[in-house]
Amino acid sequence: ADDIDIYEYQMDIGMSRILDHGWSIGLDVPILFNSASSKAEHASGDRHSTSAYGLGDIRFTVYKWLLKTDVVRKGNIQFGLGLKFPTGNYHSEDYFYTDPNDKTYKELAPVNVANQLGDGGLGITTDFNAYYNFSRIFSVYANGFYLISPKDVNGVASWPPGILPANAIALFHAATYDVNSVPDNYTLRGGANFTFDKLVVTTGLRYEGAPAHDLIGKDDGLRRVGHIFSIEPGLQYKFKKSFLYSFVTLPVARATIETVPDDRMAAITGMNSITPGHFANALFFVGYTFTF
Repeated sequence: ADDIDIYEYQMDIGMSRILDHGWSIGLDVPILFNSASSKAEHASGDRHSTSAYGLGDIRFTVYKWLLKTDVVRKGNIQFGLGLKFPTGNYHSEDYFYTDPNDKTYKELAPVNVANQLGDGGLGITTDFNAYYNFSRIFSVYANGFYLISPKDVNGVASWPPGILPANAIALFHAATYDVNSVPDNYTLRGGANFTFDKLVVTTGLRYEGAPAHDLIGKDDGLRRVGHIFSIEPGLQYKFKKSFLYSFVTLPVARATIETVPDDRMAAITGMNSITPGHFANALFFVGYTFTF
């Protein structure tokens, strides 16, 4: 197939410290390995793979439970505010094969924006977490995350060398379609837990994506945006001071949306188009959490 196959692997190392009066702090350190296999990204016409791996964008967050935590409660709500630091390499490069006549010729260029290790911008993160226990067996949960990205674009070229015709290069530049954007991102989750001794069965819903317009700052540059709605079943197994968990996210509905550069392209050419987006066919999560 001529489609782009993208695979992303992420290991999150998360650390948190519980403080007094319902306060806590958290540090999230992601390690990423991303790859793309395609014909479309290589002007030679052959299928090749590009990849990027290393440290992602680190997050530091301060959390606060709204209700007092020194008594047993059926439910509570927690809010978090933090920073996402541009520690991931947002201009990761690999080799692209650019000559249809010389299949061995290759050039070093930025990888697909979906495979970059970071976005190059300092972001503001907002979180909320909530739960309510109806009984020892049945409880519900909800959480949300929104990344505010004030930075507009990061200066990294959006398209591999050799695939754009000469008459398209100036057009793409005029629409700011030739440079990567730094978009906002969001996630909403909610569901129910069923506890059977040490085993917890989870069933939930997940809605996530990236908007065409940021809360703060401009909306220039190529951004592959849209939203995806998924079901999210999972399992947790509790130990004395730790628990093991696993869940899978399976899409139910997904859609890409029109961006600011899309509108500019339509105004120039008179033709409407939407930047193609990439949504995962499935997400798999496995984790282990312990206290000490």
